[in-house]
Amino acid sequence: MSAELHAALASIRLPAVEQLLELMARVKVAELTTPEVLGLVAVFEAAEQRVNAAAAPVLALIARDGEGRRP
Repeated sequence: MSAELHAALASIRLPAVEQLLELMARVKVAELTTPEVLGLVAVFEAAEQRVNAAAAPVLALIARDGEGRRP
């Protein structure tokens, strides 16, 4: 990332973090749709891998007959 882009994004980071924390306090996981949950998992797994955290578990796709299938 270029220094200019990094500086521009830094100025909006704190308000965005505050908005994220407010949303996390209001939105309940049980109210999310499956695509929304999967989207959030994908974002957090990508961030986890980027910061060299421990590997996240692999999502297993479950077929309608209940058999687990790995992507």
